[in-house]
Amino acid sequence: MKKLYIIAILFILSAGSLFGFDVTVPNEVPSYKDLAVSLNLEAGLKIDEARFYLLPERKDVPQFAKFAEEKGKWTVVIPFEYLKGDELIYYVQIRTDKGEVRRFPELGTKKARLVTDTVAPALVLSSPEAKTLLTGQEQMVIFGIKDESEISSFSILYKNKPLTKSAVIQDTLTFFITPSKEKSGEATVEINVTDSFGNATKEVITFALEKGAEPFFSAEADYVGSLEAEYSLVMGESANTLDLPTFLADMQHDVTLDYELGGSVGVKAGPLRIKLSGFLADDLSVFDIPAAFPNSHIADFQNIMNLWHPWNFANEFDYAGEVPRKFYNENQFLARVSLFDPILSYSFGDQKLSYQKETIKDFEFRGTAVSVNTPFLDLTVAKGLSDLGLYQSAWPQNFFGLQVGIGFFDYWWLQTNVNFISSLQGRYDDIAASGVSAIGTLYDLGAVKPEESLVFGLNTGSKNKFFNLSLGMGLTLYTDDATGILDIDTLASDINSAFGFDISPYLGYVDTVNGIFPVFDYFPLTTGLTAAAVSRDLWGITYGGNLEIPLLGIEGWFHKTDGAYKSLGAAVDTDVLDWGAAWEKSIKDYDIFLSYNWLKDNIPDILFNDILPLFGMDSSADPSEYDISNISHIVDLSVGTPTMGNFGNLLFTYTFDWTDTNANALAAKITDDAVAAAAIMGSTYNDGTMTNTAGLKWKSGRLKFGKFIATLGAATEDSYILKRKVDGAVSGASEWDFSYALDGSLQYDRYKVNAGFEHEWSTKAGSDSINKYDLKFSLLKSFFDTLSLAVSFDQTYVASSLEDISLGGVFSVGKRFGILSANASAEVGYFNSMVDNTQDTLTASVTVTGGISF
Repeated sequence: MKKLYIIAILFILSAGSLFGFDVTVPNEVPSYKDLAVSLNLEAGLKIDEARFYLLPERKDVPQFAKFAEEKGKWTVVIPFEYLKGDELIYYVQIRTDKGEVRRFPELGTKKARLVTDTVAPALVLSSPEAKTLLTGQEQMVIFGIKDESEISSFSILYKNKPLTKSAVIQDTLTFFITPSKEKSGEATVEINVTDSFGNATKEVITFALEKGAEPFFSAEADYVGSLEAEYSLVMGESANTLDLPTFLADMQHDVTLDYELGGSVGVKAGPLRIKLSGFLADDLSVFDIPAAFPNSHIADFQNIMNLWHPWNFANEFDYAGEVPRKFYNENQFLARVSLFDPILSYSFGDQKLSYQKETIKDFEFRGTAVSVNTPFLDLTVAKGLSDLGLYQSAWPQNFFGLQVGIGFFDYWWLQTNVNFISSLQGRYDDIAASGVSAIGTLYDLGAVKPEESLVFGLNTGSKNKFFNLSLGMGLTLYTDDATGILDIDTLASDINSAFGFDISPYLGYVDTVNGIFPVFDYFPLTTGLTAAAVSRDLWGITYGGNLEIPLLGIEGWFHKTDGAYKSLGAAVDTDVLDWGAAWEKSIKDYDIFLSYNWLKDNIPDILFNDILPLFGMDSSADPSEYDISNISHIVDLSVGTPTMGNFGNLLFTYTFDWTDTNANALAAKITDDAVAAAAIMGSTYNDGTMTNTAGLKWKSGRLKFGKFIATLGAATEDSYILKRKVDGAVSGASEWDFSYALDGSLQYDRYKVNAGFEHEWSTKAGSDSINKYDLKFSLLKSFFDTLSLAVSFDQTYVASSLEDISLGGVFSVGKRFGILSANASAEVGYFNSMVDNTQDTLTASVTVTGGISF
């Protein structure tokens, strides 16, 4: 019996030699590399042809590739594009020189496991080796790519804009960049690369900048043009109803045009640069075209004629004989002349300005700006319109700003700025004499109140390789009702009569200043200013600073702003005291964030409560319940894991929020009125809570099962809320808020389905329990660029009773033909309330767009 076993084993081991040949294929084959296969022939065996057959998954018809003979060796290379699925199923067939056909294996097929690429691409800088670039010159940057598979997509961003002159050829990434001058002396490029298996790499590369030699003369030109027409049909928007005839009768049509046409030209000759740009752009209904054209363009021309002369203030404030603007548009023009840019520059037109984040930040206006910018001195003067005005809706808004700063590059700076931003009512003297604003009459503004503001800022700081420090403060004088213009002579007489203080001898100095610069035209004396001063709503103050230590990932801040602070030139959080610190770092590809934040709202007037007491002028008024502030201690923690193959990544978040009030401190200030102190302690504003919130998010990698590609995701966020006190009384009541979400996608060939589910509920009595279902089907790589159908279904329960349901669906299709594009969508919405039928709605819309762009 043992002899039979030995004979069987020897037969199996020598099967290849019995056939006279075999092939070398490993048990695990990378599906992202070409497969080289060699034919091993028995000595003396001669063949005329050899074929390598492979069977694609779920297909019975094999594909084959022929072996090639070179110097007595037979080899074939199978392109990786054919290595799809989980297994390589193959067999080999040869024909000898005697015409005999042999097969390996003789029966059936052989198999090898196909393995995928799980390693993200790596980038290695090849050129420039020194990581330096020259400003103002186009240069080529080359990166080597280390990756097992091929690159499927990439993007390169510089200043958040893509660099289009770029390409990936084999294992090399190349792009062209023209760095501009930067105060930091560095240019930062973000590179995103994804391979064919979805492994992605994001790298931020910083290049040191050096001054490059520029040609004495150069010229450039660019243009843009686009036109898009959109037809929309909306039904069921006017009335809440499920009645079908009413729904069909409630129909609204509109056709809108969205266009942009323009260009820019620039010329440089030595230190002189000139750049002109102009764009006509708008987005409006075709039914408004007869009224909008040429009204808005005439209004633009009027603006140019009023503003083009930098110091002709009389012309700037005179709208006599003009037509009011009845439509806004997006037209823009700009002329800029610079000498030794950016040392000296003059610009006129539509532009953006930033002085300080508390005063003027990303402020858009139409007008003039003159700037001197050296490493040691900064000076900017700007004036124009920050709002062009709109008939019966908005006042034109005037702007004048002056910034002066000194410093030493970015290592240290100190700057101050003063700005007037007010509704443009006309010349102060004319309005004071007549009591009427001609511009208000022209624009028929009626009950729309003009506003005026003065914004002053001071800022200092330092930026170096060790830390970034910025300290700043702002002061605003603001009123939202500047209708009552006060005559300065009458005001002086009233002050003398009421207080016995004669200021008329000093009015000559005011007239001198006003003759040089018309301060009262930009910031007129009004009854609104005096009323706001009496109520302490006139002045607002903010101050604070930021410290950042990039090497350690540490940031700290302190900001205090009272409720009266309002700058019309910057978005600033008001009525808040905010200080804290944060630490953000990546440790072994784990992203860690930790912060502490101390917040207080309802900030009392800083001038009377912080500044004047320093000089012995304290406010003696007792506090009330309206002075109660919420004080919050907030701790945030988040930990994100690196992507771990198919498992993906995790993100853990935790927030601790302890909120109390200053009621005890306020009540302690009242020593002679127990009732007033008790009113503060028992106020409805005197609440305290403690909230713990934890969240966990999981997102899988791309899971491949043959031709199926799937992704999975899950998230949960849960809170425990303890009410420590309610209306000043100890409570101890608590509640839980829960939520979780599941999502996933499944793609087969060109077909993709995304699904999601969310559930939110709470232990609080009478709270809602909400279920949300979402499903989306997409057809990829079809004739259309986009083809999808999305549906949603939501349910709201109170206790166990169904409160309402809503159902929605959107179908979208789009196609681009070079410079032409076309898109269409249809949307349906249904809402049914079980407790209030007047809330029931049935809506539908159809939108069709077509356009051209170049």
